[in-house]
Amino acid sequence: LAHPAMLTASNPKRVLVIGGGDGGTVREVLRHPSVERCVMIEIDELVVRACQEHLPTIGTAWNDPRLDLRFADGIDYVKNSDEPKYDVVLLDGTDPIGPGEVLFDLEFFRACKRMLAPDGVMALQSETPLLMSEAFFETQVKLRSLFEKVAPYFGPVPLYPGGLWSWTWCSDVQDPFGIDEVRAKTIVDQLRWYNLDVHRGAFAQPNYVRRGIAERVGKS
Repeated sequence: LAHPAMLTASNPKRVLVIGGGDGGTVREVLRHPSVERCVMIEIDELVVRACQEHLPTIGTAWNDPRLDLRFADGIDYVKNSDEPKYDVVLLDGTDPIGPGEVLFDLEFFRACKRMLAPDGVMALQSETPLLMSEAFFETQVKLRSLFEKVAPYFGPVPLYPGGLWSWTWCSDVQDPFGIDEVRAKTIVDQLRWYNLDVHRGAFAQPNYVRRGIAERVGKS
């Protein structure tokens, strides 16, 4: 979720993470030396405390002084906050089922964009196109109504339904392939999976995804 957005944003200093209670997303964000402040909004303190106790190898950045962890409703925050804009916004929320449906509403995405700098990048988890195809495609259509550039990217997550997961990259200005290779060199050697070739390959779309997006965007 984090690195494709971070490395295509322009020298990101302020980052907003909605959700991500296990701490993995902020861990990856805070690998980037350019980050001066990372605000994480998590609605459920018990999730964070449980992960700190039982999954300590995932959340290894809780004590980083750049992290501003707040237990609050992310929806309320993006709708009402008057804080300065963010260079990167990452939505690490749950699935669009039950209470989580509002995290995939058009108005929520619009509010998230309100918190984004004009040249910023937003990215979010967007379900599996294999088993939750309608949720995936509906998300693509909604985001394309708000952003000039929208690109889903894919990766294997064996523990998740279907094994193939998607995230979606959004910006009005930046390019999903416009990687800052100088900054990338300081990051890639620390990682087990992500590198520049993985980045480029992740944005390759299977034919049924291309067709599904084209059909639905044409009707919207």
